Amino acid sequence: MKALVNAIINAFLQYVFRPLDHFLFTKDRYTSRFSALSPLAAYFSAARTALNGHAWYPYPVCPAWTVGPYCSKCPGNAAFWCVECNARFCPACAARFHHPGLYTEHHSLEPIKKEKQPRLAALLMSNFLVVGVALYLTSCITISPDYLSSTDMCPVMSTARVLATRVDSKLFYYYKADLAKYCNMEDSFYKFFLDGWVRGVVTASDDTLLVLTSAGPAYIMTTVLSIFLVPVVAACYGALMGVAHAIDSHLPQSQGLADAEEWLQRFDLCSIFGGQCTAPPLTEPRLRPSLDFYDKMKYNKNRRLRMSNYHAAVARDDLNYWVNRSVPWFVGFRLLLVWCPFDLAYLLRVLCSFLGFGKTIEEHQTWFSTPVAGMLFSDAFSVSLLRNLNAATSAILALLPFADGVSNAIIFLFLSVLAVIVGFLIFLYLITEQQREYYSKWTDESVQQKTVGCCARESCKCESIQFFTEKAVQE
Repeated sequence: MKALVNAIINAFLQYVFRPLDHFLFTKDRYTSRFSALSPLAAYFSAARTALNGHAWYPYPVCPAWTVGPYCSKCPGNAAFWCVECNARFCPACAARFHHPGLYTEHHSLEPIKKEKQPRLAALLMSNFLVVGVALYLTSCITISPDYLSSTDMCPVMSTARVLATRVDSKLFYYYKADLAKYCNMEDSFYKFFLDGWVRGVVTASDDTLLVLTSAGPAYIMTTVLSIFLVPVVAACYGALMGVAHAIDSHLPQSQGLADAEEWLQRFDLCSIFGGQCTAPPLTEPRLRPSLDFYDKMKYNKNRRLRMSNYHAAVARDDLNYWVNRSVPWFVGFRLLLVWCPFDLAYLLRVLCSFLGFGKTIEEHQTWFSTPVAGMLFSDAFSVSLLRNLNAATSAILALLPFADGVSNAIIFLFLSVLAVIVGFLIFLYLITEQQREYYSKWTDESVQQKTVGCCARESCKCESIQFFTEKAVQE
């Protein structure tokens, strides 16, 4: 019974709570996406914290630098970067968490530089790569008159075939069957999205059965992309962005470059798709000396590749984010076109014509209107089939002695699931309110004195904290 309740709650958190989390907050999971919904986002954040405290709902895994230019342990301004902790620290927290006598006393603490490095080359490179990949996919994925009958829309596998032939002409024949299978999977993935245009918008011939049956192979393809393609693309992106960062590090500080960077940020495509988390800070070399020559080699390698690793991690996170959510969101879009009570496809065609795609719509209607006009399987056929199956199933169950028991069991199961979800929402409301009250009282210094017996964070000044404070001021 406990396992069933946990399964219901986990399903609710995965398919209701988590999508709402992504809807309300930006990529950093702290900033509200919509200013009008800021109060709701603040309460939702408190509920998320309450669940996280009881290990019900983990925070999204993200690099430490996404926290922002603040200390990772307190609200103070960051002054040090710890290489091993991969996090920022204010002088006081740097002393507390790396105090002499702790296991972390030998960590590499780097003073953070105060000046800001230009991002001109990085902005140009990131947007150039995004536009270049989009143009490449557009040139490879085209809609032709034989779109409904062709099965060869697979630019990635086509490139793999060409490369295999150039390496060794026999490789293509050895792996011909496997390449054809993966090409078919890739073709199904692209056509799942293109069908939203051809069948959903242009010809208004999409149906529920086709959407649901084509979503499965497309979702499997997203898993393949996340495992095999995303890491390679992210690594290449990180390497190129590391080169751009190296170029930016040699650019002089000037008002002209600052104005150019501000102007480019207005057209930054990457800000639309994510990747706007705070980059690792510019730092001075670490305070402690090297343990040995190998420790020095590893540290220098880490410093040189830090920005490349950061951009690769951000690209991997963003690509996985969009790849894994593209299919469910597009399923909703296609089903909306099918189930909408008014002709939404016509409104979209009018809008696209207004934007300059009128000739394309007319051309595609000429190509595909006739082939899709006489479809055997449509929504009307599926509804009729389901009604007949439901009637047949009801007739068979009526002949069985336990028919009433089955119906009662289904109703009981539905009410049980509903009761578990309602009970969990009440539980979530209670712990959220109680934890908000707890944190509001905890800000009182007298409560902290009675609980932890320590001075306030700002007035705590041991010798180690004074040392790191002086180091931060010097740098």
